[in-house]
Amino acid sequence: MATSLNLFATTPKAMEGLLAEELCASCAAEVHETRAGVSFAARWNGAARVPVVAPGQPRAPAASPLPAPSYDALYEGPAPSPGMIT
Repeated sequence: MATSLNLFATTPKAMEGLLAEELCASCAAEVHETRAGVSFAARWNGAARVPVVAPGQPRAPAASPLPAPSYDALYEGPAPSPGMIT
């Protein structure tokens, strides 16, 4: 028999409703909004599906490609553009 975990997720004020909706969609039960957070119950497998990014935040993949050809190029700064005073 799997037991439920009583959990609490924080969020910025006025975002509690969005977080509650996401938690309901992520297999959470007993969802209750409070100030700056949401309490809920979930089993281990449901807790693993809880979103870790606050509602309204962009969800970028953790391993996105570098916007530069190498790590060293990140520290060299942008390439000068035509008409740029250096």
